[in-house]
Amino acid sequence: MYSEIKAFLLKPLVPLLLSIIFILWTIVQVIHTSINIRNNEDMIVSRPQVAIIKTKPVIPSIKRPLFGDYVPENLNETTVKESMLNLHVVGVLFSKKEEDSQVIIRTASGEEHTYKIGDTLPGSVIIKRITPEGVLLGREGGLESLSLPKNPLNFQPQAKPLEEDKL
Repeated sequence: MYSEIKAFLLKPLVPLLLSIIFILWTIVQVIHTSINIRNNEDMIVSRPQVAIIKTKPVIPSIKRPLFGDYVPENLNETTVKESMLNLHVVGVLFSKKEEDSQVIIRTASGEEHTYKIGDTLPGSVIIKRITPEGVLLGREGGLESLSLPKNPLNFQPQAKPLEEDKL
């Protein structure tokens, strides 16, 4: 029996007939799929409803990051822009211990106050770092800087007394 099937399959017309049957079957499937797509065009497709679950924090009193806010060590002018707030650095009391550093800032009303790292300034701005040149502020998720005013040093010779003052 196997020899008869083998002999039949070895005839040259059998592969040709199998190819034609496969091509016709593929054409029928494409036509059937396109008809189903056309019939389903009028259907209204609704999106599945997704439940939004609002979870409460396990410990609501923890609102700050566990390991503190990240402030990069190497900051440059491309990452930190000068603040446009109406605040002015009057002085910096810089210490090698970061927590001991303080900055004196004048607000828009003219009042001067001392602040430490973590203190909040008017306008919900938080002091992130104090440097010898100024202060880095956290505002709306970004970093801004306030710098000490850079007054040019003026080295002039000592004034000579007037002739009248010598008498």
